[in-house]
Amino acid sequence: GGGDPGGGNNGGGDPGGGNNGGETGGGNNGGGETGGSNNGGNNAGSGNGGGTTVGSVTPVQPEAPSGSGHLTVEAEVTGTTATATLDAQKVKAADQITVSSTLGTFHFPVKAVDTAAWGQQLGTGDWKLKVSMTVLPEQRQQEILQAVLAAQGKLISPAIEYTVTAEANGRTVEIPGFKGSYSRGTLQLDSPADSRNTTVVRIGKDGSFTFVPAVFNGTGVTFYSPSNGTFAVISSNKTFEDIKGHWAQASVEKLASKYILTGLTDSKFAPNTTTTRAEFAAMMVRALGYSSSGSADVSFKDTPSGAWYTGSVGTAAELGLVQGGTDNNFRPNDIITRQEMTVILVKAMALAGSPLPASELQPAAFKDADKIAGWAQQDVAKAVQAGLITGTPAGQFQPGQSATRAEAATVILRLLSQAKLMN
Repeated sequence: GGGDPGGGNNGGGDPGGGNNGGETGGGNNGGGETGGSNNGGNNAGSGNGGGTTVGSVTPVQPEAPSGSGHLTVEAEVTGTTATATLDAQKVKAADQITVSSTLGTFHFPVKAVDTAAWGQQLGTGDWKLKVSMTVLPEQRQQEILQAVLAAQGKLISPAIEYTVTAEANGRTVEIPGFKGSYSRGTLQLDSPADSRNTTVVRIGKDGSFTFVPAVFNGTGVTFYSPSNGTFAVISSNKTFEDIKGHWAQASVEKLASKYILTGLTDSKFAPNTTTTRAEFAAMMVRALGYSSSGSADVSFKDTPSGAWYTGSVGTAAELGLVQGGTDNNFRPNDIITRQEMTVILVKAMALAGSPLPASELQPAAFKDADKIAGWAQQDVAKAVQAGLITGTPAGQFQPGQSATRAEAATVILRLLSQAKLMN
């Protein structure tokens, strides 16, 4: 049970070209999620900082400690780096750790890091945890600025590198991420940002951008990342020629401006083409702020190395969002069905820390309830009750119906809004 099998045709196609996936698809299937798009609570603010001027960052008050297991530490600032050092025993006794500084705050759950493994790697249990926030040097800031400008964006805040390491006996273990959980960072901008086209990104060493879930509140920014790295706030106004006047235009533009959705070309999104299983997996991985690196330990017989989607599908499988069939095939080029998409959405809500409650909705509420697969019935009920996905005006769910790219954009935006990972 719980899988997202489904047969489906082999249409769609995978266009290759980069791991952002030039996400193609089959024909226009219509129907489905054609209600008005959910734009989230667009926080208009007063612009995006403009030009190439990069604002400063000042601290935002962290959320109030939730219990005695919450350890809050003030970082020491030297030059452009704020560092907090914590003894192993204090870390092990804590549930949550918050480091605050003049550069902002950084918070993470201790359960999301493997303290026992650190001791094994360092050869002692008496290590020290070091959390650092560093404003990158001017040369690196300029390199990032040029990359943002080349992508037709604007850099709103300086790039700050967040690192977490465990150290002992002259040895260092880097902690790159948080095992399926999010760290939480806060910072403040010089002026309010428009949440429709402003986002936090994690910047790769190659200059690439990865969307990081973030909530904007006036000049305050709270972002949620599953890994450490270099972060910056940027704005972008992305649109496509073929979505002008489309019912999903606002949703597509918002997600594309935040580097979650990509077009088939720079000017073509193809909102009415169907979405493949690989494409939706890639969209979900990006929407949740994860990289598409994927582990070689999670692979399927039909996701060959070198295919544009293999990394994203691997990451989605690691996170428990997708799984293959009993034959260990993922069927990446099959068109995703509405019930398959719904199961992934429910899993994503749980991964984002907002699991959906059991539903009081009965399957018989839909005229075609008998067509909903047994492995999808509970998740369909949960998602419909939560408003993540809707039935048709005729009272059907159409579980086997394919989903278009516009519909995928709509449900992803609803998910991020409901999980409070975007506004």
